[in-house]
Amino acid sequence: MTSFSVPIAEAKQAPEQSQTAAALPAIICLSTISLVLILIVLVWIAVINDPGGGRPQISVEIQTDSSRLVLGPVGVANVRPSMTPDPEAFSVDPQPQSTPATSKRAAATTEFSEPTDTPAISQEFAFTSAETETDNARQPSELTHSDAQRLSVFPLDNMVTRGEYGLIPKRASNGRTPFAAYSRPQQFIPDGPKIALVVGGVGLSQTATEKAVVELPPTVALAFASYGESLEKWKKLSRENGFELLMEVPMEPFNYPQNDPGPHTLLVDATAAENRTRLEWILSRTSNYIGVIPSMGSRFTSNEGALTRLASDLNLMGLAFIDPSNSVRSVASQIIPRVSSDQLGHLPFLKVDVVLDGNSTRASMEQNLIRLEELSNSKGMAVGYTQLRPATVEILSEWSQMLEQRGVTLIPLSSAVNLSLPEL
Repeated sequence: MTSFSVPIAEAKQAPEQSQTAAALPAIICLSTISLVLILIVLVWIAVINDPGGGRPQISVEIQTDSSRLVLGPVGVANVRPSMTPDPEAFSVDPQPQSTPATSKRAAATTEFSEPTDTPAISQEFAFTSAETETDNARQPSELTHSDAQRLSVFPLDNMVTRGEYGLIPKRASNGRTPFAAYSRPQQFIPDGPKIALVVGGVGLSQTATEKAVVELPPTVALAFASYGESLEKWKKLSRENGFELLMEVPMEPFNYPQNDPGPHTLLVDATAAENRTRLEWILSRTSNYIGVIPSMGSRFTSNEGALTRLASDLNLMGLAFIDPSNSVRSVASQIIPRVSSDQLGHLPFLKVDVVLDGNSTRASMEQNLIRLEELSNSKGMAVGYTQLRPATVEILSEWSQMLEQRGVTLIPLSSAVNLSLPEL
């Protein structure tokens, strides 16, 4: 029973208050220790100033004895010599001939002149390769033969005219032709069997084109695909390496339009004006070529009317016509003499004897090269044609290195044309 006689202020303290009073000194002690530790850490950071302290470190002594350092010449590996000077400051001096030349034609001299403007390249149609390649993966100097006989890169002012799509070739006022102006300088050709080669489809594959420009003998003629990429770039590098060039002209095959060479194909049933417009687009793609060669075109080259109109245009321009067709229906050999005249002379023309890659296998191509050699031995001269494929350059390079040992001469295409031209 609660006693109300005891004063309230003198009531007995609760047990909880006694426990709190006993723990107070310990709390004060721990707080003091923590504060001291924090002060020690702050002083350490301020005085030592080593944020990376505590991390694993290793010290290595570096010797700087310059007497042991030998400085030698600095070289760059796998870089070919730089490109030759601009064409206008360069003149071709053919190698001296120890014996008289047996060619039927006078030697053609190469002129160099940079026009006021360059051909306009239409971008209406662009061929897209399946390969993912970059145009400028290598520097131009790396793509130049060290012993290249540089040919003119820019079209001559008096041998171009402005067309609807850009510059197209024409005869000079004195009658000189682009075929003569852009051919390799004619040099002595020894007696014996001779072979001329044309490689087509150049410009479609950037990797294969680079390989061809660098590794093929410059006496081989390169035929640019009209739908190829970077033709101006490859034209420049090809001419600097001494190659003669052709332009491929897509022409109508028998199974057209199931087999369509492209939007600018010359057609048998098209009007002369339509085919002329298409031809001008193709010829404006680049410059400094000596002639044209059909792409497909089995029906077109078998039609007298269509082929006669084309041959007449080519003769007025001064371009050669190379017929790669192995079809007996081609009438090119009969048409060419008809368009030749005393005023313009013979239209430069060659018929391909052997299509090397008909089967697209290495064994087949090697057999066709043997056949080409046999024809050159029996006829005196033979002409081969192949499309540029991944293995083409390797096969032709290996084969050409052995030709001289077998007594066969690989000659420029223009030389083969000149040797085959009849006298008027």
